[in-house]
Parts: sequence; structure tokens; C-alpha cells
Amino acid sequence: MTRIVPFRRPLQQQRSPIGFILIVVAVFLGAFSAVFFWDGGGRSGSAATFVEGAAPGTRITGSFARCGDGQRITCVVDGDTIWANGIKIRMADFNTPEIGNPGCEAERRLGQRATVRLTTLLNSGAVTVHKTGDRDTDVYDRALREVRVNGRRVGNTLVEEGLAHEWEGYQRNWC
Repeated sequence: MTRIVPFRRPLQQQRSPIGFILIVVAVFLGAFSAVFFWDGGGRSGSAATFVEGAAPGTRITGSFARCGDGQRITCVVDGDTIWANGIKIRMADFNTPEIGNPGCEAERRLGQRATVRLTTLLNSGAVTVHKTGDRDTDVYDRALREVRVNGRRVGNTLVEEGLAHEWEGYQRNWC
């Protein structure tokens, strides 16, 4: 007669939770570092390069749309103000009609047209940002920059199309 011996699993050694804890801590630190310290992987249009203005012709990455109520990374505020890679930029070489607090209905309508046209221009080619003049920011702490699309100043196009004036140090009356 055969004898049946019950199968018993070998006893497993108790594992120390230290290895698991170290893995969890490493993943957490890696995620934290990626969120708070990553500068965009070295792209030439990253915010760190842009803020310092170290390189002329800093390229902006991403497509432009009208800014909404949410977080502003790369979007168009109005005809002469944009957000690019998380930095608010006032284009230094021209002025467009106001849309936020216009002096009259005609100014608001022209400001809307300038905003739509600027959005179209910014999405039509390679966008670069250039430091200009001796001032880095305006009175509202926006970065003052010249913006070009495919090497051409955006302000020139808007002025030629009657949607902007060359900046002369003050705002003209659009009404």
C-alpha cells in the first residue's frame, strides 16, 4: 500500500519591509523632483532659459489659443500680451486696442480682431522671443519682449494691417 504524504510548502523567510519602503520613497522623490525641478528637458524654449533671457531668439514651444480662466502656460491674452512657457509677455514694439476695459465699442471690436490675428500669426510658424531695449519688465511686471514668427516681427504685421500702432511710450486713443 502506498503511503500518501501531504505536501507542505517550505517555510518562507520573513522579508524585511525596508526594501519596499525604500522603493516607495525613491518613487516619491523622483515624482517630486520631476514636478518641481524639471525645466522641460533642456528645450530651448523652457521657462528657465526664457526668464533669464540668456539666449537671443529663445524659441517658444506649443500652440497658442486664447487664454481662459484656468492656468496660463502658452496662450494669447489680447493683441499685444501673451503667456509663453508660463511667462507673461508684453510685446514691446507695438500697442493694440484694449479688450478688457475699452474706451468704446469700436476699440473693443478692433481689439478682438487684433487678438484673433495675433493668435493666427503665432500658430503660423516658428515663434521666437527676443530681449529688446534696456528694460526687462513693464510697470505690471510683464516681460518686455519682441516676438517674431519665422523671423518677422509680429508687431510689423499687425501695424501694417491696421490692428496696432508702433509703441511710442503711451497708449493712443482708439475711439
